[in-house]
Amino acid sequence: MGFIHAIRNGIPLSDRKLQALRQFTQRMIQARGWVEDSEIEAFLTAGYSS
Repeated sequence: MGFIHAIRNGIPLSDRKLQALRQFTQRMIQARGWVEDSEIEAFLTAGYSS
């Protein structure tokens, strides 16, 4: 089972960093860019930088 299949079917990704990217992207779309500071912090903690 690949990443695309998991994303399309709402299955959590095994790669922690990619899962964080997926969740953050979904929240950005849902919140129209107005995400909470805690969501940004979780994204950055997963290994991304601002």
